[in-house]
Amino acid sequence: MYEPKLGRFTTRDPLPQAGMVVLGGLSPAAQAALLQQYAYAENNPVNRIDPSGLISCYCGEAAAQAYAVGPIDALTARRLAMEALALAQKEAPGLPGGMAGLHNGAADAFRHCYWSCRMAQEIGAKQAKSVGDVHEACSKGPATEEAMDQANNAYGRSIGVRGNDCRGICLLGVGNGSLQTSVGGKPPRVGGYY
Repeated sequence: MYEPKLGRFTTRDPLPQAGMVVLGGLSPAAQAALLQQYAYAENNPVNRIDPSGLISCYCGEAAAQAYAVGPIDALTARRLAMEALALAQKEAPGLPGGMAGLHNGAADAFRHCYWSCRMAQEIGAKQAKSVGDVHEACSKGPATEEAMDQANNAYGRSIGVRGNDCRGICLLGVGNGSLQTSVGGKPPRVGGYY
């Protein structure tokens, strides 16, 4: 959390400073690390992100997801993301907005819902949320776009029970208004930032 009046972050980085202690005292790197415990994104927020407060990255999305959920679940999430995109492209002509809806429209809402639903089925809702949060942090879109995507991700996770038809329920969500098909709203709080 950042306190603008103080001009600094007020919560500590939860990562331990492992490997910095040298026998007989602290190394120069450890001394510097102790001073950085209240830093964000290695004091480079223009070029780096730290959505979970646990890893600073140049938004190498795959690496950040692997760090967040482990390499196996990250690979599963990547496979499911490609599956969701292919299905959204197939369904788009029949959805409001057609192919144009693949970005910030009905097909985009369907894709986020389907991806999150399938991830919840295969890697669990908690892991799916972590992957989706990293994806949104790395997207660097406007907050209102993230709000739409996060709402659709949450809906997908909520229906991601084994045996549920993610495709059918997400298509129904587009039709009955359960999914957000236009940009707007405030993104949910993720990790310590909006």
